[in-house]
Amino acid sequence: MASAGQGSQRKIFFFDDSDRNRPKADKLTEAQLDQIEFVKIASGIEGKVGKFQGVYFGSGINSKQMKDVLRKIRENRVAALVFDWDRTLTLFEGIPAIWRYPRSAEHPVGKLVRADNLDELLERYKEYGLIDDRPWTLQRLAKFLLEDPGDPERVGNLGKLLREAQKKNIPIFILTNNSIVIRQKKLLTDILWYGLDIEIPPEQVFGSGSKWSQTKGETIIHNILPITKGDPPPAIVPIVNIELARAFYGSEAAHAEPLTENEVNLFLAKDAGGLANAASAAAASAGRSSMYSSGPRDTRPSKRSRHSGGRRGRRSRRIRRGRKTRRRKRATRRKRKLRKPRRRKGH
Repeated sequence: MASAGQGSQRKIFFFDDSDRNRPKADKLTEAQLDQIEFVKIASGIEGKVGKFQGVYFGSGINSKQMKDVLRKIRENRVAALVFDWDRTLTLFEGIPAIWRYPRSAEHPVGKLVRADNLDELLERYKEYGLIDDRPWTLQRLAKFLLEDPGDPERVGNLGKLLREAQKKNIPIFILTNNSIVIRQKKLLTDILWYGLDIEIPPEQVFGSGSKWSQTKGETIIHNILPITKGDPPPAIVPIVNIELARAFYGSEAAHAEPLTENEVNLFLAKDAGGLANAASAAAASAGRSSMYSSGPRDTRPSKRSRHSGGRRGRRSRRIRRGRKTRRRKRATRRKRKLRKPRRRKGH
């Protein structure tokens, strides 16, 4: 008698809270789409837990979905598990308080909070008074970031699911649009290690989506699928300069413009061949230039940015409009000074 799932194709199960990240036919072939099983996760309703905002109640993969996937793992129908991070593995949108916190009427922007691992995150939470005075361990903090107040069994079921996957040699991946994966992958892997006793290598944490050079569906096919087959994946290039600046320089307010030549050179020097070389190689293999590639760059603004829709073009138009307005006002004032006073009737 054939076992359940025998003869059926093993698929990559992809969990995400946004339909926008559903793999689409305009980016992938029908055969490629057939290798991915997309599981839509509820987006939830925004709320607050203690002093932490940005938690979405009702979001995150729930116990019912976990049990369904666990059954398919035992039926040998799963080739890999791919999870979005925000509102999927956790109920939070991002890591709470990772960039700026706390916000208030007096300080609407708040203070900068930067953490590269769970130890640093715990210290920042203590420093800014975001957690109570009871003893907080790394395990307790990790479970807090993974738990669902409406489902006390969520952390246990999630750990059971991921351990069963690893027992069956099914690889687990994180695939997020969050720029934190550029230089802070360890923070995400720490949360899974201390919260669930699950170890995921940083090579299995990917950034992809609107801030990156390809969609999540493309990343699953071109980067994750090769890993499941034992092949090295190509590099993914982040395409939003400000995200790179946030990750490298640790600031949202600064670097609102694309990185300058000096900032690029500083990044190249300190990156020591990591993301910069990967980006250059990927750009070269795709036959396009890269801001990280070595050699001379044409720093002149493009025709688009000079004359039409680019940021520099918009700024130039604002400057020209301002000059015309000031000239009109000066001309009006001069005319008023030269104008003779009118005689009143009856005089």
